[in-house]
Amino acid sequence: MSVRRLLLAAAWINPPDETLEAARNELAAPGTLAEAAALAQRVSQEPVFLQLLCRLAPELSSAPELLASLQGQSLFHAFRWEAIREAIAELFTAFERRGIMPILLKGMAQAGIQYSPPHTRPMRDVDLLVADDRIAEARIAAGEAGFTEDPMGPPRESYAEHHHGPPLFHLSSNVCLEIHHAVIRPSHRLEGFPTPSTFLRATRPSRVFPGRALVLDPTHEVLNICAHVTHGDSIGRRAQNLIDLSRTIETDGNHVDWKKLESYAEAPDVARALFVPLGYLEREGLPCAPAETLERLRGSAKLRSWEVRLLGSLTDRYRIGSPGAWPLVSGRVANILWRAALWRASPSRRLLGVAYEVLAGHRKGRNLGSPNRADPSTASR
Repeated sequence: MSVRRLLLAAAWINPPDETLEAARNELAAPGTLAEAAALAQRVSQEPVFLQLLCRLAPELSSAPELLASLQGQSLFHAFRWEAIREAIAELFTAFERRGIMPILLKGMAQAGIQYSPPHTRPMRDVDLLVADDRIAEARIAAGEAGFTEDPMGPPRESYAEHHHGPPLFHLSSNVCLEIHHAVIRPSHRLEGFPTPSTFLRATRPSRVFPGRALVLDPTHEVLNICAHVTHGDSIGRRAQNLIDLSRTIETDGNHVDWKKLESYAEAPDVARALFVPLGYLEREGLPCAPAETLERLRGSAKLRSWEVRLLGSLTDRYRIGSPGAWPLVSGRVANILWRAALWRASPSRRLLGVAYEVLAGHRKGRNLGSPNRADPSTASR
């Protein structure tokens, strides 16, 4: 078991005995615990990694300072969750007055269900999906609940092609709220992805906020998470999406309509969005799709073996950080390579696209001296 796999063992809610035994053996090696803890901290997975270590408590009596550091970070996430919970309680009350029933996305849909207690799912912001014709009203309701736009943030026009409007911030707690009209940013490289109306219909009541919010059904939750793994804003330090996906399948895999996902995968771009993260989970021995579904997705994705290897290596090195980054390949270049590997185009066209993006970014950095903070697509989330 590598240090990466030791971290990914924490993706399990109930790790199998063989996973726990392999973790114990790995922890016996000098320096492994410190290295794995540092890895968990780099990708903000201290709470779930601490839960894993607590299962192995007898092996950890010699590392009190390291455990105290993980506990301190977990306590920070607990305080953060309480601030989020209080802010969204006001928000849901304002929504109720206007008859708006939001759909929780990402961390808000996972906390308290796939992660218990809720703070073990770290969050930077709150993501909600609302029907397009209720967006304006939802933003007004958010204002009534104490959320406001950052006057120093990017201009509204820069969000015209985005999947959510300008972020809103709670005045007292600074909790960030993103109200979505689509689950993911529209892209010509994700052709055939279901429309927002499909996700608006594919819901079930939230068990954490009954009567006040909905969540996606397991099938569309899997699709949403997979699309965020492959087509999110950045691959950097995004271990969270993979852990969300593993836990969703572990808890709700029997309720996922894998045939429906296969039907969506008739579009090759959607097949790639599904196969890449699900295939990665299979490679790492985590909960994933049934073998026959994975094989059909593999065929529909039409990925070459070198593309699969490249995407897997980029995931290891830049999403999780183990092993380390390649020499001379920055996070920005890694993201360019990621998009190129997913793009259905000839190798020569993709190579030209990579060269153009690298050179254009280099010129932009030289002219501005820093990344363009006004572009919402570059925002860390």
